[in-house]
Amino acid sequence: MDFRRFSSDALLDCYRRERDIVRAADPTVPVTTNFMAGLTDNLDLWRWAEEVDVVANDHYLTANKPDNYIGLALSADLTRSLAGGAPWLLMEHSTSAVNWQGHNIAKRPARWPATAWRTWPGARTGSCSSSGGSHGTGPRSSTRRWCRTRAPTPGTGVTWWRWAPGSESWTRSAGPGSRPGRAIVWTGVALEPGLRQQALNDLGFRERIDAFYERLWHAGLTVDFVHPGADLSGYRLVLAPSLYVTRSAWAENLRAWVRSGGTLVSSYFTGIVDENGAVHLGGYPGALRDILGVRTEEFLPLLPGHKTRLAAEAKGVPAVVPATGTASRWSEDLHLDGAAAVLRHQDGPAAGLPAVTRNSFGQGTAWYLATAPDQATLDGVLRAACADAGLALPVGRPAGVERVRRVGEGGSEFEFLINHSEQDAVVPVGGSDVVVPAGRVRVVISTS
Repeated sequence: MDFRRFSSDALLDCYRRERDIVRAADPTVPVTTNFMAGLTDNLDLWRWAEEVDVVANDHYLTANKPDNYIGLALSADLTRSLAGGAPWLLMEHSTSAVNWQGHNIAKRPARWPATAWRTWPGARTGSCSSSGGSHGTGPRSSTRRWCRTRAPTPGTGVTWWRWAPGSESWTRSAGPGSRPGRAIVWTGVALEPGLRQQALNDLGFRERIDAFYERLWHAGLTVDFVHPGADLSGYRLVLAPSLYVTRSAWAENLRAWVRSGGTLVSSYFTGIVDENGAVHLGGYPGALRDILGVRTEEFLPLLPGHKTRLAAEAKGVPAVVPATGTASRWSEDLHLDGAAAVLRHQDGPAAGLPAVTRNSFGQGTAWYLATAPDQATLDGVLRAACADAGLALPVGRPAGVERVRRVGEGGSEFEFLINHSEQDAVVPVGGSDVVVPAGRVRVVISTS
């Protein structure tokens, strides 16, 4: 744990030294470096963001994931959050195939608009494509000779060269993205070695974060990412699906926010240890136990492929939560300590015990998911939490189409309709239907 923090700090110190050399030569030149937000979790990017003049990010689609555009959205939302809503720069994204993934799939021209435009709604103000060497100046024999963004090509006549520079001229000036009222807690340096010492070897920092974000994406909900010690007053709903390391100050920040009316959703193996890796005493989930109103005596992880059946309580369960479902990966010897059970395991090592709970805490509400429910059940729980938070769910969004809003100067609103699917989509906007071709983008501009 300490070595991962040391490594992040040492690399940041190296950047500071290089930055200061540039500033000494010309203080007017802005200095930055390219993050890999969403693709790396071994750096404390919140601290890095304080040291750059403008936040910049790299993003490359993960070729072997059919829905890799969700990872692109997560990366854009995280970068926007690191920048505090200020303008940021997409330093690199690929024009075509790279050379370092297990399957280096070429990006076809039809995919360019949707992937290039996805970061604009999140306050991005500039973009650079990694296309060096297209005039025959790229490396002929280096480790990147098969990287289509680097290796020599027939020149500017290739299709992706015509797409890459032109796409950025389509945009109009727009201001910051609108604050969504909901956020996912992102701590910075992931402490996976600490996680792997207990229960499941594949229980990592990202597993639950990705699961929650994916369901929010499919529901059409844009989110911020937030540090657990940050001011949460601007949010109605905060998700803490993976907060293994929980400093006492972070827990108190969440406690005060929920008590004042916020809605918190947390998941398993959260609130477990402090910043030194010492377990919070008194039972799990440790530092968040009173907020969630539960106490776990023992973890009951499930074997790969093993699923348990879930059933809702007879009374008091929100209608959007399915009456039955399944769960995998995890269960707990969980006891209610003020919370109400929403779903219970029907079989497995936790048969009869709560799987999902809801607790009233002060003026707010706290949900706890002590398992990994199926997608429909997770959807229902998150919708119920949104209802608790007074957040309306978007309607009229076809599957595979993103709708992201950005407010421009003078109050103009830019609504980006991004079609990641293979079929044309019809999206109702302001009483009219907007046709968005497959893989393409439409921007609807409203003036006040």
